Amino acid sequence: MNQFDKLPQIQVLEIHDNQCISKFEPSSCIGEDWLGCIIIGEDQFLWGKFSNLKTKKNTCLFTLKDLSKGRLLEIGKRYPYLDSLWGIPAELVLDPTRIWKRTRFEPSDAIQFTSDFGTAITKLVKKPLTGATIIRDGWDHEHCEICGETIGRGDQDAGFVTQVDNWVCEQCYENYVKPKSLRFIFDSLGKKAL
Repeated sequence: MNQFDKLPQIQVLEIHDNQCISKFEPSSCIGEDWLGCIIIGEDQFLWGKFSNLKTKKNTCLFTLKDLSKGRLLEIGKRYPYLDSLWGIPAELVLDPTRIWKRTRFEPSDAIQFTSDFGTAITKLVKKPLTGATIIRDGWDHEHCEICGETIGRGDQDAGFVTQVDNWVCEQCYENYVKPKSLRFIFDSLGKKAL
């Protein structure tokens, strides 16, 4: 049994434009209007939204975010699926286009700004917003995108980073990214919780 067989499955019953009528295996990874993904093969993620859940029949509508991806699905076929909470790190681990490099974290400038939601601080990546305050070396850590471990402060001053600035700690890199393993999902939830 491979790791994808352990994930909850969804079967495509009908396809209409960017929507699939599907029968799903009940799990904690599906809910009304939840974002989620269907996994094709070992590394292709089709993102969309689950809706019109009929729990007695275990059917739902899955609306694809990218209209062109519907052609990748086959009527009658079963696919693994995840919600966005688990799908985002799963895609991070399995994406063959990401290049990982061990890197010592170095603080960088941040900006502080006020919005309708209050005061926020974020990493400065380009010209600051009007009215924002630059905080020198204010971005002093990152978090592992799998386990949430702090990288850049304390015991963990280095981690692995991709070309688009995704960070994972050294333990998650060794345990999950390097072997392309989704075991972090099973370690966190267990098969029964899925």
